[in-house]
Amino acid sequence: MEREEAERNLKDIRNMLKETEEEVRQVAISGVDYQLLWGILVLAGMGLNILFSWLSLFVMIPIVWFLVMGIGGFFSYLLGKREFTKTGIITFVGKAVGMTWFAISIGIVLAIVLVSVTNSNPELIPAFIAILVGIGFFIHSFLLSWRLLSFTSPLWWIGAIIMAIYPKSSFALFAILLILTYITPAIIIKLKQK
Repeated sequence: MEREEAERNLKDIRNMLKETEEEVRQVAISGVDYQLLWGILVLAGMGLNILFSWLSLFVMIPIVWFLVMGIGGFFSYLLGKREFTKTGIITFVGKAVGMTWFAISIGIVLAIVLVSVTNSNPELIPAFIAILVGIGFFIHSFLLSWRLLSFTSPLWWIGAIIMAIYPKSSFALFAILLILTYITPAIIIKLKQK
């Protein structure tokens, strides 16, 4: 009798692990939409930032980034709502990933504000942001047990060091990192899904 109960319990545990594995896979797949959204938005924001700097319309730059953050936040909310409507559940891993990137976003805003308020070199902002994004990818890869994603963190951290040493090239390097780690992988995964 005890053996049958133990086997049943073991079977239940295996089923729960399979369900959790599937939930983690779904979180990873839905994360691709966020990557694509934020990659394109930030790349567009950087393009407008360069354009307004070139036109000496510096007052427009904070407005651009306020719009990027607002639009990104709004569409991230819609993506989260869509995911909940589709599955009917919010997993712990999904919450943890969402909270990680929310905290990273707060850190990015604080880095931008602190650099602006202290009259520090604004060309260092991408380096500070790259450090935070690397942290986000590191935690994200751990939560999803996604080995390929774990290689993304060192790219951002190495990029941050290069951006700090050569601040004049920071926007170009940041754009390359966005394309390599956000946009390209998201497009590849989206195409594989179809």
